[in-house]
Amino acid sequence: QAKTLFPYTTLFRSTQQTVERLLDVPIDHYIVIDIKSFERIIDAIGGVDINVEKRMHYEDPWDDDGGLVIDLYPGEQHMDGKKAIQYVRYRDGEGDIGRIGRQQKFMKACMDKVTSPAIIPKLPSVIGEVMSSVKTDLSFRQLLEFAGTLKEAQKNGLKTEMVPGRPLYISGVSYWIPDVEKLRTTLAETLGIQLSPSARHR
Repeated sequence: QAKTLFPYTTLFRSTQQTVERLLDVPIDHYIVIDIKSFERIIDAIGGVDINVEKRMHYEDPWDDDGGLVIDLYPGEQHMDGKKAIQYVRYRDGEGDIGRIGRQQKFMKACMDKVTSPAIIPKLPSVIGEVMSSVKTDLSFRQLLEFAGTLKEAQKNGLKTEMVPGRPLYISGVSYWIPDVEKLRTTLAETLGIQLSPSARHR
């Protein structure tokens, strides 16, 4: 078991360090969610209500997950895990920018559901489902405590931001090139911290 976990732990720590260097702030913990765990978590909280802004149809038989079919109609609707993954994966003419916007919108809807009075009694079972579906260095108790702080966090306003930057094709592959200075300044302002002279220089 230790041999099996070691590569994943090393990968997560390496990713954590990379994000820390990019943002210039410490990252205390990580939670890794894949497509299957995403579906299970949405089902565990009883689904999410979201307003689909337009017709979304896309098929990719060669998708890595055994084929992808997205077939959603506009309007307010209740989504289970399978429908939700279609919404957050849909990619249109706006490319990744539009998809990120929908993902941020969906996360706000998730916050509304998770902090609703109906979910509070179910939190232990929901956290149990999360623990069995994701990879994280948080304990069950830590996740439960974290969930308990979400209501207060929501009162203060849930803020989502995209890494500032620009699109660029390199050797035929699409990349997002971050504006590191703007990124770190924006993050410092959001967190209410002061960038040190050395951080500004870097």
